[in-house]
Amino acid sequence: MNKIQNIFKDINLDKIPSHIWDESFPVCWYPSSGYDFRHIFYWDFLGQNTEAKFPKIFIHTDFTCLNDSPYPINHMDFHSQIINEQLEKECKPPLHPLLTNGYILDVFGDGNCLTIKTCTELFLKEDVFFPNKSLFQYSHNIGHRTHKVHAINCQLINLERDVYSLSNGDIVKSIGGHQYTVINPKDKHNHNKFRVRNEEGLEYNSDFQRFVFPNASQFVILLFTMENYNFFYDIILKNNLKIDYLTHINDGGGSMGGSKEKMDFIYLYAETIGLSKIIIDYYTMEEKKKRSKKWSGHYRFNPKVNAIPSLGKETDLKIQDWNEHKIFFPYLADFYIKAYYWKQGGHESWKYFYFNNEPISELPNINQFKRKYEDYYFYERK
Repeated sequence: MNKIQNIFKDINLDKIPSHIWDESFPVCWYPSSGYDFRHIFYWDFLGQNTEAKFPKIFIHTDFTCLNDSPYPINHMDFHSQIINEQLEKECKPPLHPLLTNGYILDVFGDGNCLTIKTCTELFLKEDVFFPNKSLFQYSHNIGHRTHKVHAINCQLINLERDVYSLSNGDIVKSIGGHQYTVINPKDKHNHNKFRVRNEEGLEYNSDFQRFVFPNASQFVILLFTMENYNFFYDIILKNNLKIDYLTHINDGGGSMGGSKEKMDFIYLYAETIGLSKIIIDYYTMEEKKKRSKKWSGHYRFNPKVNAIPSLGKETDLKIQDWNEHKIFFPYLADFYIKAYYWKQGGHESWKYFYFNNEPISELPNINQFKRKYEDYYFYERK
């Protein structure tokens, strides 16, 4: 199978840490990801409690997620607001939180926090962007942020593992690259802040989310703002890319999403692309296999791609080769992206052990007003 970095031009590739491309680590794909980052916390939980490796590359595909900001501009931090004022004067589009350094993408219980360090635009060697109008109802809605690829360099911080394990005198760097000396890494009574000294000798309490920690999980989200169908056939299959983990949830095909069809064509190629772990909602793997049969005679045509279309493809998914488990996620409606000074929302009440244990008694008002969690199927190859 080919290396994923080979599909990109050299422009900006040197800005991606070289360890990210380590092929000994799995690659995870989440089609129609939107602003949902819950699965990253689950893969971190799985890596902590099993022999499964945490991915260094998460591929998110979503056609429209950059067209609109998920919250008002005034929720950005002061520095970002200044930049936006300048962009407005230059008649340029405002910053988007998914593309802005320092933003907190989600927070889970026990101090698990997902933040952006840097963001870099990458460029495909081949222009294969071609949404299928018969399958995608937003194919006409191509804007200045669709048909792009962004490498979002992130870290997942665990408070106990990455912050409280530090010692007085340890050196850390801020997301902006400035160096600090740790004075008190375990100030639990001060809202999970920890005390640092800057290079000028000034000491103060700071939010731990502002720093890069060497023991934190470091990874990249490759955000493709393109149609899932286009991405699967014209990038994954055409370039013979390996996808180890699949997060196939919130597929709105035919109901609430932009696609008119659910993406069950993926399961025709489960063996071909090398899937070893899958998260599915609503349908079991056996049902997905049945639903994929409607795609077996499918003809894919992209005038930009010089490739032989796949005709008469039968599913290569072997149900007997997989183990099934029930897992639980916090309810998606509570998703958020928050800035330094916007401290609401998120999944801060969700503890990691809830993933494997249905939290009926732990979460308050579990059956009142709204759902507090969702149950999914988790499959792993035997």
